[in-house]
Amino acid sequence: IEQTEFSQAGSAAQTWINGEEAKLLGFEFEGGKTFDFLHPNLRRLSLQTNVTYFPISETNVPTAIVGGLETQQTNTKRGAADVPGFIVNAALEYTIPDTMTARLLYSTVGSTLIRAGALGLPDTFEKRYDVLDAVLTIPLQRWFDAPVSLQLSAENITNDQIRRVQGDLETY
Repeated sequence: IEQTEFSQAGSAAQTWINGEEAKLLGFEFEGGKTFDFLHPNLRRLSLQTNVTYFPISETNVPTAIVGGLETQQTNTKRGAADVPGFIVNAALEYTIPDTMTARLLYSTVGSTLIRAGALGLPDTFEKRYDVLDAVLTIPLQRWFDAPVSLQLSAENITNDQIRRVQGDLETY
């Protein structure tokens, strides 16, 4: 299912249509490791990561008739919408059981087609971006007789802006 546009009363209206054909091939790798192999005192420190890679992402979405009007996408054959070239996630975590868990999270997402171009305009892409978050979780169950915890977080610490590009036009 892909988002597309059609001309209605002189302006572009959006709709969703089914693609005729799509090819998607991806691989995902995941791993985790504690750091006690370096020193026994590092047994509470761990790293988890996963990587997803999409070497093939193609779709064929021919023009269609929606409500009696023809869709106007510029490219009928293109990369699949909302499928980035890659995704990398990593979490560095330090845990003291029943006391606290501190977690540093990193994520990066490759360039992604987010909207098919219409009426001769090029497709729109979100460019690669990175996100770094920090989370501190403190269990409060020892003070409350219930599974309650306090969580403090700082999100997008690097303040990496998500850039959208359509041809030569770039927005944030």
